[in-house]
Amino acid sequence: MRDEINLPNRIPSRLGNNVSTGSYRQSYIQFANCETLYHVVNEVQTNTKTPIELVLMTALAAISISCQNLIDVQLPIGNIIPTSLMLLLVSDSGERKSTVEKKLFASIREFEDAQLEVYKEQLAEWKISNNIVEQKQKGLKDAIRKLASKGLDATNEEEQLKKMNRTLVSPPKKFKLLYENATSEALFSGLSNDFPAAGLVSSEGKNIFKSTAFKDFGKQNAIWSGENIIVDRVKGESYHIRGARLTVFIMVQSDILQDYLEKEGQNARSSGLLARALMYEPQSIQGQRYIENTTTSWEHIHYFNDRIKSLLEMNVNHVGGERKVIQFSTEAAEAWVNYFNWVEFNINPRGIYRQTKDHASKLAENVGRVAALLHFFEGYDGDISLSTFNMAKNICHACSEFFVQKFDVQAQEEVDADILLNWLYNICDPVFLHGRYVAKNFVRQRCKNQLRDTDRLNKAINVLVRRGDILVVIHERTKYIDIEPNLMQKFGFNLASL
Repeated sequence: MRDEINLPNRIPSRLGNNVSTGSYRQSYIQFANCETLYHVVNEVQTNTKTPIELVLMTALAAISISCQNLIDVQLPIGNIIPTSLMLLLVSDSGERKSTVEKKLFASIREFEDAQLEVYKEQLAEWKISNNIVEQKQKGLKDAIRKLASKGLDATNEEEQLKKMNRTLVSPPKKFKLLYENATSEALFSGLSNDFPAAGLVSSEGKNIFKSTAFKDFGKQNAIWSGENIIVDRVKGESYHIRGARLTVFIMVQSDILQDYLEKEGQNARSSGLLARALMYEPQSIQGQRYIENTTTSWEHIHYFNDRIKSLLEMNVNHVGGERKVIQFSTEAAEAWVNYFNWVEFNINPRGIYRQTKDHASKLAENVGRVAALLHFFEGYDGDISLSTFNMAKNICHACSEFFVQKFDVQAQEEVDADILLNWLYNICDPVFLHGRYVAKNFVRQRCKNQLRDTDRLNKAINVLVRRGDILVVIHERTKYIDIEPNLMQKFGFNLASL
């Protein structure tokens, strides 16, 4: 384990937006003290010529899969929750998604293959031992049967059979992490009977969207929340899944995502599945991928994969053990609470999350998960630092911006109302009467072109009145818009209806 460092390096990106007001501004990925992650993301992006957000989200998926069974995170309000992530990356054909995934998932696939060979050897040995025991059991049962037929005492043989049954061992468990195009039965049976953590992964989202495993919204939501579940089967016995962890990472083309949302989006949204996801669409850099240097170095991908491998080895040795609980430092806890409150405020009828409340309710929790993963992956002792929290917050908030843009489908009058309110707040003060009133006729003549239609303008004004953002008043037979409706009325103005 090591002490934290501060990296001066910053990588231009749309991930890493500042959060202070309701606005989103292009900024940088602030890697802060995440040295290993910074170097591998920079190296893979440089060598593959892919959007840096694509590289970062893929690396984050590999980290989540490797760490989720080792750690939980305690939020500043006391809840201890899993660190598993659900990641959905929108990226069209030609963006080299598979190339990036192969680089950053190399250790996971190699380790899983090696463990499969170990499992095959263990299974072969178990079958031999089990067969020997079965033959001994058969011999004892035959002896008991013969003694019983002659009316002789078989107590000794019966005790031997009971003792032998107690020494029977269960078959070895398979270390299987990655599931692609899996059925619901295969995924959840694996979590119950083999390794209790997994990654449902696909660089071609079309296939995974069709899989029954992804469509099993209820079980996925329960596992994401850290709940135990019971799987009932028509054929065979039901079974329990206790303490399982599941990371979902889907890379999908925008048209395939849109087709999925049109067919299944309402179910996925109403179930809460999409609200739990960190979704992002990087800006394409196709047409800008010039070759600048024919000599490439892969030094840092080796360090990254070595770290992933060491975490996977910890997983093998950790089966059935207690997960380490990662906590927030005092500074980071205060920042998390402030962010939680900021999100909560923006659920109000005028806030940016007014139509995506389901997503907003999971946002601060996702920040906590990402912060814990970054902290543990980088190998730091102690609690989550403020700088690590800030990086996690910026990543999640940029994903949140995409979610809002994708799912906050407003009626036209709602959109017009936002445009009108913004215009009212930004026009020059001299046009206002007593600092708060502007003539409605002036608004119709000077506002944005699309709002100069009387009917459209009236609908937008009605929306703002319903929200409580403005009032319409009459003064000397002229209609005015009051942009400070919560202040005491002046000059005996009367409310008017449009």
